[in-house]
Amino acid sequence: MGLSKSWLTVLLLGQGIAGLPALPDSDRLGRRQLAVPLPQGLNPIQPATIEKLAPLLYPIAEREIVRYGPLKLRPAGAAHTDATLDPNGSAFSGVLEGLCKNCIILFGSTDLTYENGSHADIATGVYNHHVFIGNMGKTTPNPFNCSTENLPPLPGASTTPAAGSEAGGHSNGSESNMDSHSHSHSKRQFAGLTQIMGSGDDGTPIDYFVRKGNLKAGSYVSPTDRIIHSSEFVNYRKEEQSVYITIQYEYVPGRPEGYKDASMTSVSVLGCRGVAYYPPANKSTTMLSPSYTVTRAGTLYNMHAHLHDGGVDVSLYVNRMLVCTSTALYGGESGTLVLEGSEWRTIQNYTKCLDPVSVKKGDEVIVAATYDLIKHKLRPMASMGHGDHSSEGMVSDAGGAEAMGMLAIIFAADDSLPAANTSSTVMNATTGANAIRS
Repeated sequence: MGLSKSWLTVLLLGQGIAGLPALPDSDRLGRRQLAVPLPQGLNPIQPATIEKLAPLLYPIAEREIVRYGPLKLRPAGAAHTDATLDPNGSAFSGVLEGLCKNCIILFGSTDLTYENGSHADIATGVYNHHVFIGNMGKTTPNPFNCSTENLPPLPGASTTPAAGSEAGGHSNGSESNMDSHSHSHSKRQFAGLTQIMGSGDDGTPIDYFVRKGNLKAGSYVSPTDRIIHSSEFVNYRKEEQSVYITIQYEYVPGRPEGYKDASMTSVSVLGCRGVAYYPPANKSTTMLSPSYTVTRAGTLYNMHAHLHDGGVDVSLYVNRMLVCTSTALYGGESGTLVLEGSEWRTIQNYTKCLDPVSVKKGDEVIVAATYDLIKHKLRPMASMGHGDHSSEGMVSDAGGAEAMGMLAIIFAADDSLPAANTSSTVMNATTGANAIRS
């Protein structure tokens, strides 16, 4: 079974992921978004397999592994005319059937596997550029607004402001001009699209379940919502490969009483200006964002970085106080590949900030991202058998793809309507394996 080729190219977030609760107004949060107008009809895609598992988070929950495919990835360097973010990418999209409706999603991870169930990753020559899974029936207001003003440095921080040509880095540290390229990054907005799951090559899951504290929250999917995906993968091998999008998720049927409707969001070090930039090749630097303003009172939790290779960590400040630092974890058996004689170690996970952080309307939020291209290389370019985004914007003189500095956040608004039926069973939180930085 094949999946339809993508007419919808969406930035994750993971991406690891970065999240996108609702596509914000283009004058508020400029970022890579929908590549072309949403088609009138996306093909429905039936799951290849559904496997039931025992729940891990909540006794009355249901946990499943749902696989879609096979998806055929063109060989490395193969010519094509498809619209893709990566020159060597293979893109897919469609409406995903077989996922829960009238349910609250507590947890969701996306992965790539082969027909036999083994993982498809960098070690086997497959790079997960992004998997975006969104709810087309849902609109969630963004909890952050941003300015274009620079800020004075934070106390004790050695940082560079995100200020176009004034910022430090390649090409005078300016951000990529990819957003001006309509073929891949036009600032189109579509109502009723909320990201609920997704990842990049790091494979970071989306966790709505509150692992610390008493808050109860999850992402609600109504009976009439449509779940869509837009995904892109890169094959480093010279022969075609076939993979499956593999979703593992846990959900509660119906709407348990007292649960807030949580959503994903993200903040970028470039603020309104976009997401992509080029850090310097010869030192460690920290990019500091303009100020964001909180637009809705609520709780931030389960936060993690979204970086590209070369990134070290992302920190979040609320009213100038450090509340989170999420660090990239590199390599391992599934995150290392020798490509034309050079070892490439890619990001495989991030430490998470699990502690809930309360915010109120008007609070100031700042994000800071650190890159060290001496310690970690950028993702290899087309000259090493794999394309980067240079065809969509500026070329990095460090020999690799562009950088991003984003923090993915789960947000539960104080004014989100709680559910009003069925069970209110109290679950016992399991402590997450990821470290907490504060």
